[in-house]
Amino acid sequence: TQRSGTRTWIYVYNSSAITIPAGAVVARAAGASTYSVRAIPVSSSPFAAVGVAVTAIPTLNYGWIVRQGLVEVTADSATAITANTALTIGTGATAGRAQTVAAVTGAAFAWATEAAKIIPCSPFSVRSRSGLLI
Repeated sequence: TQRSGTRTWIYVYNSSAITIPAGAVVARAAGASTYSVRAIPVSSSPFAAVGVAVTAIPTLNYGWIVRQGLVEVTADSATAITANTALTIGTGATAGRAQTVAAVTGAAFAWATEAAKIIPCSPFSVRSRSGLLI
């Protein structure tokens, strides 16, 4: 379940103009020197990811992200998350989504052990949300 295992939590501020949805991969906001975040832009480097939003974080409000450990992530509508593959930032139209890495040499932020579960991978781990284009 989402609440199992050891996790590292970070309390963050959503400085963007939109609500960060639960399951979104987040990155520091442009020019931020503290933990001011936004949903990671489409096609960003996975190295820019700082965690995954556990619940929705409304605009100009604080909320929690998971930096390391099991957490649910939303799949990109352009691709499905495949078992036993690395995950990177989505290339579809919606910020904050994840997709399977296209090549073995591609950069990643997590590892999918099956379509519905993901195990720890540097720098953090995620678990796909069942029923969401997985």
